[in-house]
Amino acid sequence: MKKLIEYLSNNSITILLFILNLIFGIYFIVLAYYSRPHYDDLHFMWATREYGILGFVDYVYNIASGRFIMYLIVGTFAKLQYIFDNNLLIPIIYALIGFGFTFHVVKNVLRNSNFLILNSVILFYCIYIITSIDFAVFNWYAGSIYYIIGPLILYFFYLINFKHHSYKTYIQLFILSVIIGGIQEAYTAIFISMIFVNIILYALKLRKFNLKHSQIRLLSLCLIVTSIIFLIVIIAPG
Repeated sequence: MKKLIEYLSNNSITILLFILNLIFGIYFIVLAYYSRPHYDDLHFMWATREYGILGFVDYVYNIASGRFIMYLIVGTFAKLQYIFDNNLLIPIIYALIGFGFTFHVVKNVLRNSNFLILNSVILFYCIYIITSIDFAVFNWYAGSIYYIIGPLILYFFYLINFKHHSYKTYIQLFILSVIIGGIQEAYTAIFISMIFVNIILYALKLRKFNLKHSQIRLLSLCLIVTSIIFLIVIIAPG
């Protein structure tokens, strides 16, 4: 009994996080059980079947929205829906992507107990999912993509500020800049502002704007790429 009390006392925060995550898990399972595809999903799955993935992106870009990267991802997952015929597949994939990026960042930055980090990230991600969008349905394929935007931005700035800048890092940052630039214009505007602030902070630290500085050079290149993709989104006929 004494060892149990001592364990509970030393791990109270971890245990509390575990209990909260368990409650969230039950909540999500109930939502998943009663949910059905959203009307957007039915329309997008029909359009993907009729036009193919690239044809679907062109269709939406010209009549509805310029978020071509978002609809490229949505169209790809809609195809997976036809192949596997499982309503929970897409939300689970999104959740694993978002959780994976967040866990990787937190683990490498904090370097704390794996179990504590695991539960902290799950709680953070659950709260992000709930607050990021109107939770009308659990498996809203067209809206589920919003669940990975925050983790992608978090991973981007982790690569900029905490990671050694190898060629692999450059490739990852380029891909992230393209995805975030064309995924949702409101988030893209926030992302561009965050890059500007990051550049200013490094310039103030160096007391000058120097493109030879690794972070400033990378941030400037990513700013250009993101801005070009953002412009393609804004000028869309739809």
